[in-house]
Amino acid sequence: MRILFLYLYLTIQNNLYRMKKISFILSLLMVFFMASNSNAQTVQKEQNVPKRCLAKGSLILLEGDKAKAVEALETGDVIKTYNPISQQYVLRTVKNLHQIASLKTFHVILENRASIQLTADHPILSLSGWKSMRPSETKKYGYTEAKAYDVGDELLHYEKGEITPLKVIKIIPELEYYDTYIVELDGDEVLIANGFLVGQE
Repeated sequence: MRILFLYLYLTIQNNLYRMKKISFILSLLMVFFMASNSNAQTVQKEQNVPKRCLAKGSLILLEGDKAKAVEALETGDVIKTYNPISQQYVLRTVKNLHQIASLKTFHVILENRASIQLTADHPILSLSGWKSMRPSETKKYGYTEAKAYDVGDELLHYEKGEITPLKVIKIIPELEYYDTYIVELDGDEVLIANGFLVGQE
């Protein structure tokens, strides 16, 4: 009888060990599945993020050389823009403003310490034409001649009525989501944001 009880006891213990082992393996699989699913959602969310955006806080040049934060713009606001072909300043009206949460924006800093935060594919004007950090994406939006810029390259900057080429001294990536904005005007001219000459929708 003792042998039978011992046998039953060992059998139960063995089964319990197997159940714990199976439970542990299932827990690991569950954690792996949740992590994989989370990563997939993050990638999908990132792929769905619209582009060509200026970060919240970017100061847009208005009529009379006043400035207004991009997030505060309203339909009908009059913007001071620049026409690179005629090299003239043109007043344009805001048609629409799109707010988007964008991932992976960049701070671009010039030698005069002027800076702007935008997405990598947002076009910025230079002496040699449109440039962005990701020209292959920028070209899809009509900026077909866009080229890449990096630290040491020169971008055009507006200050007190003068436009000057200035060197990029630093580019700092931001890996968090930021509120960004796309500005639509009633013309195709160039926006002036934080002094940078940038493209629009």
